[in-house]
Amino acid sequence: MGLNPLVPITSDKTLIMLPGAGGVGSYGIQLAKMCGVKVIATASRVESEDACKELGADFVINHRNPLKPQLAALGIDSVDYIFDAVSFTLYVDQYLEIIKAFGKIVTITSMAGVELDKFKPKAVSISWEFMFARSLHQEDMEHQGDILNDGAALVDAGKLKVPIWKTLPWSLASLKEAHDLQASGKAIGKIVMTREPDSNL
Repeated sequence: MGLNPLVPITSDKTLIMLPGAGGVGSYGIQLAKMCGVKVIATASRVESEDACKELGADFVINHRNPLKPQLAALGIDSVDYIFDAVSFTLYVDQYLEIIKAFGKIVTITSMAGVELDKFKPKAVSISWEFMFARSLHQEDMEHQGDILNDGAALVDAGKLKVPIWKTLPWSLASLKEAHDLQASGKAIGKIVMTREPDSNL
């Protein structure tokens, strides 16, 4: 069994979520807040910034501008955690600047060509997250079920919002449109395809 997702964990830790309004970040903000973590989300558009605030982010900064000065303006010198859903390769030097000693970084992006030794003096933990890892390797599949059940419990309890940006009918044309919308960089939350007619989910 997983941890009870309805029981908050108190914390004095700080997380920066890059970006905050996408399909991954929108859940990351909410889950971190449930754990009592202070969340700095990033957004590059007014609509995205508003979405991050609505999801509970304590602060929102722009990932298109240098991160360190923006954090300093908020009175934040460094962060305990970084969740990277943008580009580890492009942000590696900035991450090194803002992560605390013994901090943790999780990425879903590529680290190709990145020199990770520079993080060694800070003893930073860096790890990947890949949603298909358990099914791909047939490892700890029961825990995958626990994660899904915990997520469903949070949704059912009204504690986890499912931010849906676009709902499209079930078709090959919609699949192409969904990919184009995702690639546009303007998605806020999830793009959903449904077989249900006139569904607002």
